[in-house]
Amino acid sequence: MRLPLAAEYAIRGIVHIAKCNNDAPVTIRQISAAEAIPQNYLVKIFKSLVAAGLILSRRGKKGGFSLAVDPKTVSMRRVIEAVQGPIFFNACLMGPDHCNHQSWCPGHEVWLRVQKSVCDILDSVSLDAIAAAEAKTGRTRGNAHPAHNKNAPPK
Repeated sequence: MRLPLAAEYAIRGIVHIAKCNNDAPVTIRQISAAEAIPQNYLVKIFKSLVAAGLILSRRGKKGGFSLAVDPKTVSMRRVIEAVQGPIFFNACLMGPDHCNHQSWCPGHEVWLRVQKSVCDILDSVSLDAIAAAEAKTGRTRGNAHPAHNKNAPPK
């Protein structure tokens, strides 16, 4: 299983805004350049984050995006679900209308445990914690850990 690209970009974009401490709105161009995210895709993602009440959009010469909420209160799960909807590891967890089995199946309990564990972890990590960790390490997309950089030379 893999996190959808839109969710990854949403996290990277909103964390970038959180690191800027809301001193002034941050433009799509600034976020796109700093995080290596295509501007057009970021615009679409940020529409979802605005609709979810996580960021504010300001138009005009001094416009851009800022956080609408305290980054200490926003979990990774909330950001992910703002752009992709609820996290479900199997259709059967979405409810009886989405499961073909008339009775309980052995896989259901496994998927339920996986979903609960992942959601608990995502709920436990705030934007503030991610931004602080990133600021502490000094890592940005341009100087990410070599293991996470596909263009990094092999060791």
